[in-house]
Amino acid sequence: MIIKNAGYDRSHLTNFDLLGSDEVGLSKAFAYTLGHEPKFLYKFLRFIGLKVKFNLGNFQQVEISTEKVVKEGRIDINIYRKKTFQVIIECKVRKNRIGKQKTQYLSAFEKDAKHRILCFIAQENSSRKSSSGNIRVVDLTWSDVLSAFDEKSFWDNQIAGNFFRFALRGFAMRSRKEILVQDLGRAEEVRKFYECLVYRRNVIFGNPQYFAPHFTRSAKQEKGEGIPCVARILGILTVAPRNIGQFKTDLMRFAEEKGNKAPECVERWMDGVKKDKGAKEYTYFFLDEPVYLKVPLKKDGTIKPGRGKNWIAAAIPPNRCVTFEEFLRRIVKTC
Repeated sequence: MIIKNAGYDRSHLTNFDLLGSDEVGLSKAFAYTLGHEPKFLYKFLRFIGLKVKFNLGNFQQVEISTEKVVKEGRIDINIYRKKTFQVIIECKVRKNRIGKQKTQYLSAFEKDAKHRILCFIAQENSSRKSSSGNIRVVDLTWSDVLSAFDEKSFWDNQIAGNFFRFALRGFAMRSRKEILVQDLGRAEEVRKFYECLVYRRNVIFGNPQYFAPHFTRSAKQEKGEGIPCVARILGILTVAPRNIGQFKTDLMRFAEEKGNKAPECVERWMDGVKKDKGAKEYTYFFLDEPVYLKVPLKKDGTIKPGRGKNWIAAAIPPNRCVTFEEFLRRIVKTC
């Protein structure tokens, strides 16, 4: 692993990157963040349905361990407060799925734990909650977890922010926000989209799955104003343009499904970022080839109360996301 590339004044890596890019590394990074940031821990506990009161006194009573060996096996993350609650977390990444662990750890809970939760976090699980006797079973995706912390205060926290960046960059995760819709009007940003498949914003939070550019009148597109296409977001980085060379490995990971065309795709992305200059950080979205619509989608131009609900109207605010359901409904409406 290259810790710092020649020609740069600092490393782009965080301490979490040293843990590696497997599920053990991710679970340890997650546990470390839970153990060092009380608000992060209690946000997660409430998210999985545990009604706990947050204060530093309660936090001091909580024990968090990784790779805990019990007779039933090896627990990825164990969160335990004596005579109160216990949460056993099993982590999976990429194509790995939950198998025998569904029942393996049901007998691993401490007898004095009044509230017991067995939580599975994978990349391809369906989110659902069920129970097994007095043990609540919670199935989540890592996207669910990241979505739960999609707040500026968490991203601004050094430890939590580094964990999010580690998870997003190293494991190409996405939150459940679906289609990012933003105005494109400036000529250089339009060229960057078409020629380099890159979209740039000031630093923002959240991780949508698709990007739909809304070309403004000033963009002077052949089909006029509106949304002519949608492109899958293959990766997201917040980086200063002059440092993009340090992230080539991450870009290759984003483009890995392109096979032998991955290097070409990465060079195209890098050319797009390099069109910007300086040390200021931006959030860059690295896109797949767009899929074009027969008829561009328009903003809600009515004057009715509540116009633009679940859609777009007037000036599009930063980080505006819409659902696939609403996007498809608009497509059908235009046909």
